[in-house]
Amino acid sequence: NNLGCLYRDGRGVIQDYKRAGALFRLSSEQGNRHAKTNLGWLYERGYGLEINYTESLRLYSEAAKERKDFQTGKMSPGHPMAQNNLGCLYRDGKGTEPDPLTAIKWFRKAAEAGNSHGHYNLGIMYERGLGIKTDMRKALEHYETSLKMGNVYAMNAVASIFKNGKTVPQNHSLALKYFTMAAERGYSMAMYNLGILHLEGNGVKKDSITAIEWISRAAELGNAYAQAKYAWMLASGIGIRQDYTKAAKWYKQAAEQGLVVAQISLATILHAGVAGEKDLISAYKWMKLATDAGNKKAMASLPIIIEEMNADQKTKASLLISKFIAQPNIEELAKEDAPLAED
Repeated sequence: NNLGCLYRDGRGVIQDYKRAGALFRLSSEQGNRHAKTNLGWLYERGYGLEINYTESLRLYSEAAKERKDFQTGKMSPGHPMAQNNLGCLYRDGKGTEPDPLTAIKWFRKAAEAGNSHGHYNLGIMYERGLGIKTDMRKALEHYETSLKMGNVYAMNAVASIFKNGKTVPQNHSLALKYFTMAAERGYSMAMYNLGILHLEGNGVKKDSITAIEWISRAAELGNAYAQAKYAWMLASGIGIRQDYTKAAKWYKQAAEQGLVVAQISLATILHAGVAGEKDLISAYKWMKLATDAGNKKAMASLPIIIEEMNADQKTKASLLISKFIAQPNIEELAKEDAPLAED
């Protein structure tokens, strides 16, 4: 298993997910629960293997369950990270029907074993009322336990709660504190949120320069929300020199991840021709995708683009749409939803 982790992470060797998967498989067949968890994660994320949620569910289940230690005769607890990741699959309905009650069961087991992600995910269930009555006090308890263990997602969650002030008294200074903690540890969503605080002047002096520093860092890490906001700042000339060409580049990256607001903005720039020549085919493609997602602004704007198109352009645009598949940033998703097993 340890050698597989080196290949998975590219530590001292060239990163090779297929090689890592083969090593995890050998170890998992010998009953190693770390290896089962890591192999399950590769199947869940499609790293070096074809995505297979059913197989991922099976492997996590085997690693998560208690079992008797044949040497001592005592029950050995299940693998905490497998328990957490198994909970994520049941929560999201991957490899099984959505089952929030079973998800809570596994998150609780992971939390009781001291797993920070288990506490974080339990916090989500309590905050959103998934399979359990909404209880912000318990949500905050689990988030705070998780963040004390250094969990950046919990830091971001707590900061968001204090920023929004919908379920607890609004506290911008605490929001700033926890967004900063998570951002400094490299979490892109916290970087984005911290940038928004500086942009809006919530709990801190309004500062578009600092805002764009954090937002651009998050954009570079692949965060679609940050990419769209960075593009907006470039297009508006806020905190940076106005540049429609660069704005279009960043809107496109977010649009390709499926972010509707970015698709609309990109279509608008391409239709107006402010970043180069007017591109009706691409403008139609992005506005139509946003329309298909049910966005009313896109629905109102699409006919304006269509009026300027000829039959050949419409055919080419339709072909582009038929080939489009949203590609969310896997690295960023992987960090939040299914943490890796330890070596």
